[in-house]
Amino acid sequence: MTPAPTAASAPPVLDLSRLTRRYGSLTAVDDVSLRLPPGARHAVIGPNGAGKTTLLNLIAGTDRPDHGTIALDGGDITRKAPAGRSRLGIARSFQQPSVISELTVLDNVVLAGWPHHPKRRGAWRRPSRHRLHTESAGRHLETVGLADLAHRPASALSHGQRRMLDLAAALAGNPRLLLLDEPAAGLTDGDIGRLLGILGGLPQSMAVILVEHHVEVVAQLATTVTVLAAGRVLLTGPTQECSRIRRSATPTTAPRRRRTAPRPTPRMPASRTSPCPVPVLPGPARPAPKREDDRTPMLELTGLTAGYHGGTVLHGLDLSVHAGTVHAVVGHNGAGKTTLVHTVAGLMRPGAGTVRLDGRDLTGQPAHRIARAGIGLVPQGRRVFAGLTVAEHLRLSYRPPRRGDTTRPSVWTPARVLELLPRLGERRNNRGSALSGGEQQMLALARALLGSPSVLLLDEPTEGLAPVLVQQVHELVSTLAGEGIAVLLVSPSAVRAAECARTLTVLTSGRLTLRLDGASARADPTALNAALELSPTAVRDGGGTDARR
Repeated sequence: MTPAPTAASAPPVLDLSRLTRRYGSLTAVDDVSLRLPPGARHAVIGPNGAGKTTLLNLIAGTDRPDHGTIALDGGDITRKAPAGRSRLGIARSFQQPSVISELTVLDNVVLAGWPHHPKRRGAWRRPSRHRLHTESAGRHLETVGLADLAHRPASALSHGQRRMLDLAAALAGNPRLLLLDEPAAGLTDGDIGRLLGILGGLPQSMAVILVEHHVEVVAQLATTVTVLAAGRVLLTGPTQECSRIRRSATPTTAPRRRRTAPRPTPRMPASRTSPCPVPVLPGPARPAPKREDDRTPMLELTGLTAGYHGGTVLHGLDLSVHAGTVHAVVGHNGAGKTTLVHTVAGLMRPGAGTVRLDGRDLTGQPAHRIARAGIGLVPQGRRVFAGLTVAEHLRLSYRPPRRGDTTRPSVWTPARVLELLPRLGERRNNRGSALSGGEQQMLALARALLGSPSVLLLDEPTEGLAPVLVQQVHELVSTLAGEGIAVLLVSPSAVRAAECARTLTVLTSGRLTLRLDGASARADPTALNAALELSPTAVRDGGGTDARR
């Protein structure tokens, strides 16, 4: 009888050999090799654009390498389709939760696990077999804390709950290799704690590859780490070398990608009076913007009420944003932050109350008219078109103000946007699907600016970004406010929002519970932290609300 192989002699569950993936002149993954033993807990970290998500796409089969091989349990799967790899035991979660909004929470997990169930044939005709599927899905929902919401439509979940549902769907096939693409992005500290508990309880036989910007999450979950920069492996080693890894992951130490033209560098001098260094904006000088003590706010919400499926999410909100200021709304997932943004942008109609732009009533207007009036939106999840190039996005988004319209604080053209965001100029011929998360966020901001907005709505603009890019986004927000734009920023992170906000408001279960001056919150965050700790959990049966974030 042949003895069972030991852990040391067993073949690696995953073996990547010299993987390379190019998009035109850009090398996204450059000669990457990696071997993972069964049950490994491995993290891949690095700045935005390093090639982390591309590497996961190559492993999962949604993208094909130009060079190199991929082996699972010793078998070559380089040319195998994604469905075939899934049946072999590879599962993944996505940067943006990939759930079917029209299905219930339970049906999402049943559908994800169906191809992997040993008794899947004839289950629709045999109730006993179908019950096995639903019971298995129910156990996965209990694992991620969504069992009470099993029969809710997925469209009614908050952002954090959609992330948990995405994880449950990935676990439904009982994979041997689990790929997690930034599972903590956009989650509050409490949600991250629950996520760590779930991932820490996964079977030891399951190998995990984690892509994540939260160093604390990496430190708690991963035993080994690979640092990617510009598509290349800088180092691979134990997680204990965290300080060395963090220094290596900064763009200043990353090797350059192969390019056809050098990358221009924007001027970003620091300001001593602003909480964020303020970059110099291109274009002509503008008149001094209105300040917060002006009589008329640029954006004014009065008694705003809104909701979904007959339930109320926002309860009579009163909020104003003045020209040239940043007003941050913070709160836990499920508090109603995205509902607030969608209602102001015209993506959903308010049940009561008014929305005014510079004194003009826009309540109930369709989204395209609100955008034309001067309200720009940077949505959560970026929402770029995968098949359009950067240049096509900008060309379709450009809306010059009407002749004689002197109310806009700045006029933005594609040339001016590319001067502010030179990275997009380098990628102008690349499709949206070939952009990194940070580049997609830049493109989403560029699209909003090309409407020359008076009010800019930012829905978690730093979600999934590396710390260096988070700082750059805050610098741009401060600069845009200095141009006279009124900025409404929503975020689950009060600490990050306070860096650039003149005013912070806490949203709790659809109600504004605290308003603080930004400088006071930065100096003493005690009151802000206390208000956030009192936020209850969002969606429960019988609560009467379907709060989306």
